[in-house]
Amino acid sequence: MAALVCLLVVSCGAPEENASGSSTSKATSEGHHSKRLEGQRPEHRKEVRGRKSDDKQADPRAERKAEARAQHRARARRRARTAPGVLVSRVVDGDTIEVQLNGATVDIRLIGVDTPETVDPGEPIGCYGPEASGFTADVLEGERVGLEYDVEREDQYSRTLAYVFLGDRLFNEALVARGYARVSTYPPNVKYVDRFLAAQRRARRTNAGLWSSCSADGVSPNPNASESEQGPDNGGGNCDPNYSGACVPPYPPDLDCADVDQGFRVVGDDPHAFDADSDGLACEA
Repeated sequence: MAALVCLLVVSCGAPEENASGSSTSKATSEGHHSKRLEGQRPEHRKEVRGRKSDDKQADPRAERKAEARAQHRARARRRARTAPGVLVSRVVDGDTIEVQLNGATVDIRLIGVDTPETVDPGEPIGCYGPEASGFTADVLEGERVGLEYDVEREDQYSRTLAYVFLGDRLFNEALVARGYARVSTYPPNVKYVDRFLAAQRRARRTNAGLWSSCSADGVSPNPNASESEQGPDNGGGNCDPNYSGACVPPYPPDLDCADVDQGFRVVGDDPHAFDADSDGLACEA
């Protein structure tokens, strides 16, 4: 009897175990088969082929734009490495700017140049003054610049005196070369005076800017304005009062007739020796 029970238990249990094992094996096989089918879905293969096709047919314009952006980033990195870290926050007029220096706003007066007046309430707006202010604003405002100092660091108004560099370009010189400013030197700050005078000669020869638009006084746009209208001081404190009819920078440095307007008068001393025959007329043709 015991043998018969054992035989029944074994014969009943065996099919259950085999069925379970067969079921598990079948599920595993179906899972692997399903994964293979999933990996071979037509839409998946189409997507892969589509990406390869897109890679082969890349838009040339997009490539050029990407290349341009890369070049721009490279230039920006180079500028960042060499940027002096002085930000021009505001342009006051053609030859005066404000910068952010050591956490403070500092007024910078450009050395060696004088643009026509635009902001002094006690003086008229100078001929070509708005153009000079606009040029300085267009070029410098929002840019980072380098500052170079000379012997004296401040003027009588407590403004910092400096040469302003945009990259390797001396902006003071650019103002003169383009006819937005005249040379105006105050010793001992004369480091670049020779460069400024050479730029002024070129500007005068080509009638750049104020040299073709303004009279000698720097105020009137009429080249035939009378001397009485121009005034004896020739347009402000940056002009030597010994001369009338032209804005002659104070001595030193010593100037030649090629550096200034022609046909003006000597009304006092003649530190530049413009009046060779002492007849009161300077730089006669």
